[in-house]
Amino acid sequence: MVMPPTAATTNPETIARDSVDPVKRINRAIEALDWQAAQAALNVIDNDGFWVCSATEADWDRYVESEEQEMKSRHFEFRDDSIYLIEMSGGLHGSIADGIDDALRNAAVKTTGHLDEVN
Repeated sequence: MVMPPTAATTNPETIARDSVDPVKRINRAIEALDWQAAQAALNVIDNDGFWVCSATEADWDRYVESEEQEMKSRHFEFRDDSIYLIEMSGGLHGSIADGIDDALRNAAVKTTGHLDEVN
């Protein structure tokens, strides 16, 4: 016998609680990416990203706050209820970020004389 929907089965909190962990779901989508197609798409000038998966803003927020990210969230963008890969690991952003980290580390060492304090 099919039961009609009830408040318990249509309640968003119940649905959210019973659904798959969004971090794991997003990680699975990242693992399943066609990396050659993603790289080819990102090499196109003015391409605004490579679609990864659908997600809610709450899903995205949980992924960003998670320590279990398959790939750092800075490589992605959330928009229009979807997550897009906007850059591969490394690349220009990675080089700039690494350069800034190195400059800050060097400045701290020169100022304090101790590398331990900046790590």
